[in-house]
Amino acid sequence: MLRRLAPNARAAAEHRAAFCTELSHLATSALLVVLITGFYNVMQDTEQASVPFFGMAWGWIILAKLACVAAAVALGGWNRVLVLPDLHAQARQDGSAFMAAQGRFDAWLSIEALVMLAVLAIAAVLGHTSPTGG
Repeated sequence: MLRRLAPNARAAAEHRAAFCTELSHLATSALLVVLITGFYNVMQDTEQASVPFFGMAWGWIILAKLACVAAAVALGGWNRVLVLPDLHAQARQDGSAFMAAQGRFDAWLSIEALVMLAVLAIAAVLGHTSPTGG
């Protein structure tokens, strides 16, 4: 009976690892779109600014947002480069090591999500702040 369940458990683990990889690829694609549109918006919003970028509160808020985005990118990169390969390796093995690897992946993903919530909060502040000070 246990032998019959083992291949199904391994297949489920490999399926979960594949899902995590697809999630990582989707997040990378979304990141590229967000960076391109964000750069465009900053250029449009500051085109008529009469003060230096960091001479206005808006510039400092953008800097805080960029710092949070950089932290989220670093966390995502860590997850993709170090944690995800281990998750795939453990999915091919028998044992409880896969669940530990899945837990590490989930933990890093949760931290990244919290950082992205900070990005969202800062974006809300930006929405109520004028880039030209007027």
